[in-house]
Amino acid sequence: MAQFYLIFAFAVAFLGIAILLGFLFFLHRKQSRSRQGLRELAERLHGRVTGSSLFTGDLLEGLHGGAPFTCRYFMGSKNNPPSLTIQAKASCPAKLTIRQESWYDRFAKRIGLVAEIQTGDPAFDGSRFLDTDRIDIYLPYLSEAARRQQIDSLFNLGYPVREIVFDQKGVRIVLSPIKGETLAAIPVENYLDGLIRLSSGIPASGLPALYAGIFGSAPPRKPIPLAGLILLFLFLGLLILGGAIALGYGMNEYEPVGNRLVLNALALSAPAALLFLALAFRWIRGRSSSHRVFLFVLIFSLIGFPLAMAGGAVMTNGLLDQGIETAREVPVTDRSYRQNKNSRTYSVSFPSWQHPGQTDR
Repeated sequence: MAQFYLIFAFAVAFLGIAILLGFLFFLHRKQSRSRQGLRELAERLHGRVTGSSLFTGDLLEGLHGGAPFTCRYFMGSKNNPPSLTIQAKASCPAKLTIRQESWYDRFAKRIGLVAEIQTGDPAFDGSRFLDTDRIDIYLPYLSEAARRQQIDSLFNLGYPVREIVFDQKGVRIVLSPIKGETLAAIPVENYLDGLIRLSSGIPASGLPALYAGIFGSAPPRKPIPLAGLILLFLFLGLLILGGAIALGYGMNEYEPVGNRLVLNALALSAPAALLFLALAFRWIRGRSSSHRVFLFVLIFSLIGFPLAMAGGAVMTNGLLDQGIETAREVPVTDRSYRQNKNSRTYSVSFPSWQHPGQTDR
């Protein structure tokens, strides 16, 4: 028997090593193809590959029409598809992200959660989402039909575009998903031409007095304060962590008879969460990124409030119960047990003395 276990252990170890070596071989081949494609791309663009990293991607640098540029290829991970980021270096006064408008963007605008630039071009406004809080800078810039056409042309060059971003580092476009073997065929020159054109003519400062009226009587709301966001998510994190600890400790030390206490606490958590979400909605709304922030608030609230209310009810019910133990005789109406490797747990059902006509377990 000992010999059998030894052979089995060797077989498992050999299989694990074989799988690991196979994965490393596949990863090496995939990385070799992408790096070969990037080298061919660098040769065509008269640039050079200056960095290689499995975690941050491979970097290509060069000059295009006298303007510095970079291309970074990331092979991707489990939740992040492979991408090529092409960036023309220039300084933009504020951040703007342009992406395809999704159903969630449209829904958030419909319920008044999001305030977004509207250029007056129905086709452009219906297909692109413009994420920026500096409407005073980018509205006059995007009001030019030529700018919108330049952006559309970049989206229509034949490769999937995740986003176009303006910030202090420059103007970049992220193509994703992109396979490594297709890198050499991507018309990077055309993308760079478009990015360089987009980087020119951006106003250095906004015109709030002139453009505020387009969105109503008041100017667009300022970005959400970072300190406020930290406090908000700290509160939600404490709800989740504290609720989980209180529920685990309370159920272990003061497990209540029946499930009515927990069900009542869960029922109270629903209006508490709705009230909190309504207040958060009013505070967050009116910005271009409001819907992304509110989505996290919604998810954490739907987890945190039920945990906190149920855990708090069970724990305080046990800690604050000063009553003495009382013996009662009741008839057992049902019994069962659950068995595992080391123990057996019995359960019995009996008529409730607290709620006549009901059964406790």
